[in-house]
Amino acid sequence: MFLAQVDAKSISVKEKFGYLLESVGPKVRDRIANLKSGTVGYKTAWDRLKKEYGQRKVVVNTHMDEIINLFPVKGSNYFRVQEFYEKLSRNSDALQTLEEGQKLQGFVMTTLNKLPHVKPDLVRVDENWEDLIDALQKWLRRNHVENSKCEKHLLTEKGGKQTPYCLFCRKQDH
Repeated sequence: MFLAQVDAKSISVKEKFGYLLESVGPKVRDRIANLKSGTVGYKTAWDRLKKEYGQRKVVVNTHMDEIINLFPVKGSNYFRVQEFYEKLSRNSDALQTLEEGQKLQGFVMTTLNKLPHVKPDLVRVDENWEDLIDALQKWLRRNHVENSKCEKHLLTEKGGKQTPYCLFCRKQDH
């Protein structure tokens, strides 16, 4: 994005360097802020950033590690499955944009095995369960909070003492 929105524009190298400093995080900014904001400083900063942070293999491996190291979800708690799905889809989407999505195909069963209580439902109901992201999306829609076992409670005053009641179905007997 930086290349398209800033580097390709016909603005001065000093302005490009200023935009570069604004585009990076505080730690990285501290490392390159001491460079002079001219052609040499901009080129040095850009080369350093590409060398240290622009390594495609490292980025791909980081996303793959995130997927491989997802914590298994015991049970079928909607919120835990949703959190699992969000982490999985975030890293999967990143791999897709890096044109490395095919690497995920070898990890479908391993990833699905981290959802032992959801797996039977996915495999039984969804014909294309191999597309795990899509299958999990469908599972989450089918098992939306209103349909899932309620686990979030509030306390209400009843007869001088506090009693828990479910946030979702408003029942007090579970």
